[in-house]
Amino acid sequence: ALGDVLIVGVHSDEEIARNKREPVMKDEERMAMVRACKWTDEVVFDVPYSPTIELIDSSRVRADYVAHGDDIPHDATGKSAYAAVCNRMKIFKRTPGTKRKSKRKIKRKTKNNKAKNNKNKNKNNKNKNKTKDKESKQKEEEEEDDDEEVASGQTSKSGIVSWSQFLATSHRLSAFSNHRVPQANDTVIYIDGSWDLFHPGHIAALKKAKSLGTFLYVGLYDDSTIREKQGKYWPMMSLQERTLNVLSCRYVDEVVIGCPWVVSGDMTNVLNMRVLAVADNVALCPDDLQRYNAVKELVKIEKLVDLESNLRTQDLVERIIKDHNKYSKQNENRVKRELKYITEREYVEEK
Repeated sequence: ALGDVLIVGVHSDEEIARNKREPVMKDEERMAMVRACKWTDEVVFDVPYSPTIELIDSSRVRADYVAHGDDIPHDATGKSAYAAVCNRMKIFKRTPGTKRKSKRKIKRKTKNNKAKNNKNKNKNNKNKNKTKDKESKQKEEEEEDDDEEVASGQTSKSGIVSWSQFLATSHRLSAFSNHRVPQANDTVIYIDGSWDLFHPGHIAALKKAKSLGTFLYVGLYDDSTIREKQGKYWPMMSLQERTLNVLSCRYVDEVVIGCPWVVSGDMTNVLNMRVLAVADNVALCPDDLQRYNAVKELVKIEKLVDLESNLRTQDLVERIIKDHNKYSKQNENRVKRELKYITEREYVEEK
């Protein structure tokens, strides 16, 4: 740890848009995410994108240092956003591969949705669109080749440079773990889901679930299960990334990585499960709850209602799809900086 107390500053929507791009999550949503992080001690809203010595010494913040990952951002003028506090700064290594994993999949999903809409509109013009469909299919196959090459660390046919890969080491997983197991007197709750693109709707469900007992297990489906249920462009984040997101939440005690789709009696016994929680905005297939039938006489199945947020992963994706062109244009400079960071960074020893 770099210190004893972590104060997290949150920029306003306007400040982010002025210096970076319009945020996908709004003020209150980002505040909910930061408050739910188990390492956060205090939250300060509406701080400037470029901090100053006056800010960190003010009664509002009262910080000894400013901390940031080793990918220092630039402000609206193109200068280092942390230049004014460089003498009061602690820089730490950014977790490799955690910044831009989902952009291409969302882009592909956008194209897939458009293709479906066009197909429905032009279903009576098969001959006219035959060539276009063939070209579209060929382009899709090329993009799939690109995805595979980029994922394997190569430069793709279209010239796309590989993004950094997230490496899920046992050391990193252990750093996120609470290192706690349920005791005999704990009331154990279990809730499962994909937890993809972790968001305030997930936080709200986990907070509500935890209120039902004293120890919360969270099950995460593996990538292949999610693809089978949702389609080939899902999940946006890998199982390992989703696991770390969930473990960072203060309401979560432990996770089941790659949990089974069907909850069995043996599973309830092994986890000492007493309550099985279900939330519509979290359930991967909310209309298919037969997978819990085998244990409905063994545990209490509790449907979570009156959540603080009913946001779904699909809602976030639809926001991005709706403003896809705008986000793409705003991200152009950030893509260049990200590639520069990845290609020029050096090994940093982790403490």
